[in-house]
Amino acid sequence: MSGCEMSNFEFSFKKIVPFLLVGFVIIFALAAAVGTEDIIEGLSQVDKSTYALAFLVQVGAIVVWLSKWKILTMSISINVRTRRMFPILLSGIFVNTAVPSAKVGGEPLRAYMFSKLGNVSMEKSLATVMADRAVDGIPLIAILFSSLISVILMGNLPLYGLVLLLSATAFMIVVVIAFLYVCLRPSSAMGLSFWLIRRLRRIISKFRPVKYVERRVEEFMGDFGRGARAILGNKRYVSSALGLSTCYWLLAVFRMWLVFFALGYPDISLGAIGLAVTLGLVLHVVPIPGGLGVVESLYVLIFKAAGVSPGIALTAALLDRGISFWFTSLFSGAGITWSSLELSRSES
Repeated sequence: MSGCEMSNFEFSFKKIVPFLLVGFVIIFALAAAVGTEDIIEGLSQVDKSTYALAFLVQVGAIVVWLSKWKILTMSISINVRTRRMFPILLSGIFVNTAVPSAKVGGEPLRAYMFSKLGNVSMEKSLATVMADRAVDGIPLIAILFSSLISVILMGNLPLYGLVLLLSATAFMIVVVIAFLYVCLRPSSAMGLSFWLIRRLRRIISKFRPVKYVERRVEEFMGDFGRGARAILGNKRYVSSALGLSTCYWLLAVFRMWLVFFALGYPDISLGAIGLAVTLGLVLHVVPIPGGLGVVESLYVLIFKAAGVSPGIALTAALLDRGISFWFTSLFSGAGITWSSLELSRSES
């Protein structure tokens, strides 16, 4: 990351703090509503060895993600060492986890770092990253659908909760389908890009000739489209990636189940866990790092519908987020630090 980009990132990082405080306020309000005594009692009952195992499962899930991305890069003959790809992947995870998604996206950063540190063209680099996320969409929708039906059949959801979950599910499905469509039909994205260029013609012309920008966009989208189609059209590699993606999501469900098991609630509905894991991603769009406070509120709503007491539901939510948000932020933070240093060395 260049000096200018690094300073911009640090500036963005400073702006995270007020949003973090908002997230803490929401969590404290939740705790007050549920009862801090119940939370303290729940924490005192945690089986530490089982909870520690949940941390290992989270690390295992990230390794599975790395293997999936590696397979997709191999499908178009990109051979970058796995130990170099790992911190690059962690860089993207860090931004997606710790930085509000409304501000910055982890995928563009991962593609940029992979292009620079892996000596890969930006078009191919972005194609592998987008294909990686596109492959995740299929098992994600399958788990989301089956989990939603399971929770609805329990019949414990209040009307506002049902409306919220259905709306969030519909939003996620639309986003996933649109993303898959763009990856498979990059010409649609090119049309949207040209439409935006025409609307911003006056602004663009102050920096670059409009024709030059249109030509560069056409070249980029053409190369990106060929790369994305080459990856997603390779059935052998995509099948392996789909299997690993399914394994990744199941590990995420298993991690949260271990949290409940550590609390002494092994009979928690797997459907409720699957719904919490998948819909929690939707709430990352709020301008709070990792949807802090908002995601926990969703978890409590879902687990309460699954018959779990509010105190245990919030305790489980806090313990799981201790892994999926706080631990993952620290773990992936090491990756973005290493990648940034390597990028600075290569540029200097």
